Amino acid sequence: MTVSRISSGLLLVLLGLLLAVGPARAPEDAATGPPVKLFDEEQGDGSSDVSGGDPAAPLEVEVTPAPAPVAIEPPPAANALAETGIVVDTLNRIDPGSIGLLATSEGGFGLDMWQGSSRAVVATLVSRLPMGTSSRVMQDLSRRLLLSEARVPLGEDDAIDLLWRRVERLAAGGQIDAISELLRIAPADAVEARLARIEVDALYLSGDYAGACARADGMVGGSDDPYWLKAVAFCRALRGEEAKAMLAVGLLHEFGAAGDPSFYRLFSILTGGQAEPIESLPEPTALHLAMMRAANLGIPPDALEGAPPAILRGIATAPSTPGPVRVTAATRAEAVGVLDARALGRIYASLIFEADERGAPEAMIDADGGPRTQALLYQLSQMKTVARARARALELGLVLGRAQHRYATAARVSLPAMLNLPPSLGRSALAPELVRALLTAGATTEAVAWFKVLAETDTVAADALRPLIHIAAKDVIAWEPAMIGRWWRAWVPATEPGRQALGGVLLTVLEALGDEVPAADWDALLTVGGVEIEAMPAAAVWRGLAQASADERTGATVALALIALGEEGPAGVHSAALGAVITALRRIGLESEARALALEAALAKGL
Repeated sequence: MTVSRISSGLLLVLLGLLLAVGPARAPEDAATGPPVKLFDEEQGDGSSDVSGGDPAAPLEVEVTPAPAPVAIEPPPAANALAETGIVVDTLNRIDPGSIGLLATSEGGFGLDMWQGSSRAVVATLVSRLPMGTSSRVMQDLSRRLLLSEARVPLGEDDAIDLLWRRVERLAAGGQIDAISELLRIAPADAVEARLARIEVDALYLSGDYAGACARADGMVGGSDDPYWLKAVAFCRALRGEEAKAMLAVGLLHEFGAAGDPSFYRLFSILTGGQAEPIESLPEPTALHLAMMRAANLGIPPDALEGAPPAILRGIATAPSTPGPVRVTAATRAEAVGVLDARALGRIYASLIFEADERGAPEAMIDADGGPRTQALLYQLSQMKTVARARARALELGLVLGRAQHRYATAARVSLPAMLNLPPSLGRSALAPELVRALLTAGATTEAVAWFKVLAETDTVAADALRPLIHIAAKDVIAWEPAMIGRWWRAWVPATEPGRQALGGVLLTVLEALGDEVPAADWDALLTVGGVEIEAMPAAAVWRGLAQASADERTGATVALALIALGEEGPAGVHSAALGAVITALRRIGLESEARALALEAALAKGL
């Protein structure tokens, strides 16, 4: 039978049979009652105890009540009944694009943050926001921008379009819990099929299968997207309604939606009652992961290739994920900000190593050097009874993290071990590394304390770190123009290949933060030579950023700053663009964010 041969009456009958729902049933590994919470929503600095605990156990999430939607009054219109003496009040229309979860007191950028920007420009800027970056500052700014309640200028486009663009960007960044909360306060008629699909994916990934299935049941009859029939087929299989599940799959074949072999294989496993290994799962979706979990199947390694943040977190926290795949997914998920460092520590602690591996971590670094080795070094830094042995494991972990381009993750997950080291080690060779790692992990107070101990015995090492401490805590290390010369002599040897780039980053960042950089230091940089090869933003972005910040247009400035930094973030952008972004953020009053970005960039670029 083909699609053209199915009568509309028969189709309605089939859908009617399909939509006759029974009570929802949770997957076997999910507890009955409230929705299963798979993820730890806290995005802390990892300073709490990470030892013990089941890393796959459901984690409680405290959700902050959302603020009331912003009511946007329509333009005044003539009252047709005014001459009769009858006055008609028009109800305020809620613009779906204006709703938000964050008021100014909660980190939002204010109701007027888009003032001075057209709706078309706002929509374009939102669509171009880079998501999934490893920059914590960018993650924070993008989340606040997308979740702020704000008045958006009226325009000719679909009123729902801007809400969809915001939700789509949140999904790209793995902010699944925020999606559910935002759509909960959206007008009911604004949550169209494409928004509902993102919402259902978010519910699957958060473990709320009952909510996802209820939403899918309500959408399957009103959309021609095969996604809804797949979702309903899965939900029927969960409920044990095999005949209705088979009917949904039959309709998929009739509609010509025979693609997605992973779905059909997983469906066959679920309905056949026999668990078979899945050797490959390229480009997994939220629905695939939900089916894998329901079938208690291990997730294969190729599922990690190109996986977006939310999928990474889903793989990392699924109970059936094999250890090697899990630890890799968790490490990447922490880097992009969707898994807390404490949760990553618990996953690292759950791995089992042989005695010979524990006794020779250096050999594992040479042989593997991947996240599993990072987990071993994490365990050793926690378990060694001798402080210097813990310090050695910690040092190896940080060095490995830098070599594998995951230094920030290594620093954040190692924070408990760093905080447990005695201050006397501040006089050791580890101290400079530890200061940088503490700054990276956000432990500025502790970094300053170690720096002061270091400065008592090694002035050269202290001079190399002094500009970083000033950027992080200007009240502790006051600015002195002579600081640059001392840094130059201490940190950058004359033969250093990257001398020009490092000097350019430092001078640009300091000047952007308002510190005076003597002309002689810039002149000295000219004699070094070399060029920077990092990315530069497009001319329109560059000009728009300068203009928006000069006009104090907060929303446009933040959005253009994020776009200028790009997907690679401060580590991969040209120092001139970095300076422009820091300057722009300071112009609109985001001083702390500008300083945090400057520190993050300086550390990421190797200062």
